[in-house]
Amino acid sequence: MSQNNPILQVRRWIFRDGAPISRGLMVLLGVSLVLYFLLSGSEARRVFSELAWESDSGLRKPWTLVTYALTWVGGPGALWTALWAGFSLFYFGASLERGMGWRRFGVFLGVVTVSAPLALLLAASLARGNPIFLASFGLPATCLLVGWAARAPEATILFWGILPIKAKWLSLASFVFVLVSFGFGAPLRGVLALVPLAIAHFWLRGGVSLPRFGSKETKEGTSAWERRREEELERLRLKELFERSYRENDEDGDKDS
Repeated sequence: MSQNNPILQVRRWIFRDGAPISRGLMVLLGVSLVLYFLLSGSEARRVFSELAWESDSGLRKPWTLVTYALTWVGGPGALWTALWAGFSLFYFGASLERGMGWRRFGVFLGVVTVSAPLALLLAASLARGNPIFLASFGLPATCLLVGWAARAPEATILFWGILPIKAKWLSLASFVFVLVSFGFGAPLRGVLALVPLAIAHFWLRGGVSLPRFGSKETKEGTSAWERRREEELERLRLKELFERSYRENDEDGDKDS
């Protein structure tokens, strides 16, 4: 009977495949989204405003430095943000978490999540203008894409399931999108909005040392995460060599015919 318990089934799904943080956040964001729409039009919906981050509040509501990522705004537009957040966590977040380990991934995700409102708070203090408002997982989700692309820039994914595009170009497009969307009419705000993306990029490229949390080192001083990263990059390199050789053989065959 316990096997049919939906709570236990969700728990097993969360802890399956070595990505409990990514999958747990997917469940948490899903519950939050359902509550957001169920409470629409009622006074109880104001709780989401208390969880969102606003530059006018500064640091008077410190919990909003994290909780903004768990709330929603914009009515039906929240559905598109939810789809992006879910896809990013399922594909990019889970991949990073399995490679880094859940502890180090949790530190990484926490840093990029908190760095976004802190950077925008600096922008608001340096250049007065309209208040800045954060209320979705959209920006942290974009950081997951940037971090994943930094780890495997030559990896190819199908954009919208049709157009093949390399990860490094998706990462570059993410930087441009965030710069334009946050910086329209306020260039400094757009530049500082790139801070969490830059942290994600350089952290996963190896420019920032991740906490070890007791992870064992090899004799050469390389962590298990770094070794897995090197192995994946080597697989991508061999794949490209194979594809290039295959194309050259096809071209030679066409010339002979």
